[in-house]
Amino acid sequence: MPRLTDLPNELLYRITSYLDQPAAARLRLVCRAVSEAAKDKVYSSIVLRPVDESATNFLHILNTTDLARRVRSCDIYTCAREEEDGVNQDEKFLSGAWNACFTRFPNFKNLAAVSLVFSPKCTSPETDGWEYPESTEFRTRLLGQFFELLNSEMAHDIKEVSIINLQNLNDESITSSDNFQEVLARVRSLKIYIATEQDEPSPEYTLHKSEFQIFMDELPSTWLQPISSHITVLSLAQDEPFGYLPKLDLRSIHFPHLASLHIGNWTFTHDWQLEWLISHHITLHSLFLLDCSIIYHILPNDPVDSEGYYTFPYDAENDSVETAEFRYTKRWHDFFDRFRTELPHLHHFRIGTQPGFAARSERELPVYLARTRYMAFRGGGMPTPWIEGPQPWNTTRIKEYEELDDAPECDELDRSALERLLTKIGQAKVPSQKGTMEVPGMRWAYHYTVENWMGR
Repeated sequence: MPRLTDLPNELLYRITSYLDQPAAARLRLVCRAVSEAAKDKVYSSIVLRPVDESATNFLHILNTTDLARRVRSCDIYTCAREEEDGVNQDEKFLSGAWNACFTRFPNFKNLAAVSLVFSPKCTSPETDGWEYPESTEFRTRLLGQFFELLNSEMAHDIKEVSIINLQNLNDESITSSDNFQEVLARVRSLKIYIATEQDEPSPEYTLHKSEFQIFMDELPSTWLQPISSHITVLSLAQDEPFGYLPKLDLRSIHFPHLASLHIGNWTFTHDWQLEWLISHHITLHSLFLLDCSIIYHILPNDPVDSEGYYTFPYDAENDSVETAEFRYTKRWHDFFDRFRTELPHLHHFRIGTQPGFAARSERELPVYLARTRYMAFRGGGMPTPWIEGPQPWNTTRIKEYEELDDAPECDELDRSALERLLTKIGQAKVPSQKGTMEVPGMRWAYHYTVENWMGR
């Protein structure tokens, strides 16, 4: 029987590439023959956190030629893993050691991917009453420096950029800068996870913050249009649902080379969204829809336009304005059947729900029919207008929900259509109970880590 050590080096490197770093580190101790391949995986990615130990380790690897040449990705955190940013703390201070490392990440000669990870808690400049340590000024300053470093000559081989917990405020000093424009003009993979300020005393008013809609209005022209001609991998998610409110209109954007699309928390309310996905049929081979919901019944409490979208600015105090409820009649089985018949190159599909996109890698993202795949929207609902639709078996539902339609009863239709889709694309599947389906070997991760969302 052939031994592992008899395999060609190319296969050993391929095998170890599927391991996580702790497993690869243990494999290095097995024998000298596999140590080199495992070493390549152990040092393929590096993490910088604002603690002295992390900075020391970063500099050690950077200054050790044999280790530095193996680094392919770098994740830069502005807050420590165990840190909980509290209200009204002093503004974040990053040590000189952290800053020295941050400014030197382009020195890794083989670096191909880099991510900047902010705290998920943010505060807008107009907010009174509470502030978090990572102020708008702090984030703007660091983001501007990040793009300046990315545009340096040493960083020109970096083609994958991730910005996690990007506050939903665009600063023109950054977005109109040459650094920003030139970096977006060359990246092939862009991953953005958007953080929004939460109105903690009154969560229902979070949706009415001006930046909530303004950022989504600007997103296509500011972030997406500059990458549209060449991007191959796009990940876009937000900590709050988006698509309907705030409205994100992608009809003017097309990505002719898009191969992989990962969207999180997108709400489906109009046919154009499905048609927009299908329009990428020539190139799309991977589609991930996590925490995405069909909003089957919408009861606005503010003025809406001819398509049913809220007009902006909102007028939450005016009870006399005309609103118009509407229903979206497409169901997930309609989506799955369209994907099966009209996305001929699709080979990887994921749908499900996980907090904070907590999936370790693309191979472990869920295929799961969650109950929240159908939601209703009731404007002014507290503490959130996004409502898991009143279920037929729930006889004690809150009075304000009685005006909402029951959630669609189509578990079997959805499940069968999903199974047909997975069969068509050759993706393994295992039916389970209660209208759900999971891929074998998938491991649920309930604690949010940004490395997981980025697939590293």
